[in-house]
Amino acid sequence: MPTLSCDPAYSQLLDTNQELHDELQDEISINKSNEKKIRSLVKEVEQCYRTISLQDNTIIAHEKEIEELKCQITDLQKQLRILQQDKKFKEEAYRFDVTPDVLTTFSHLLNGIDVPPFYKRPLMI
Repeated sequence: MPTLSCDPAYSQLLDTNQELHDELQDEISINKSNEKKIRSLVKEVEQCYRTISLQDNTIIAHEKEIEELKCQITDLQKQLRILQQDKKFKEEAYRFDVTPDVLTTFSHLLNGIDVPPFYKRPLMI
């Protein structure tokens, strides 16, 4: 009976076993490398999410600021219309020879009426 070490089938089995072992080691190495890449990509995605969240908050803050500025513009436009009407009134008053005393009296009367503050400033000629 021949020894196992000299048996060609056993030798073939050992060679196949070694090849499979080498392939398994290669696959393990590739898997470790892929896992490392995946961890790196996950960290990158998490950073992207943080950046997006920060930018989203910045956009929301800017949108609120824009709305506030729009309100300020609207208020300033109202004040401008009032000033233009006030100027028109003064020009009409001069046309009818309204004296500064009359304008002052009118201004004092306005101060006694419950009107918005921008109406209560003294009339200047």
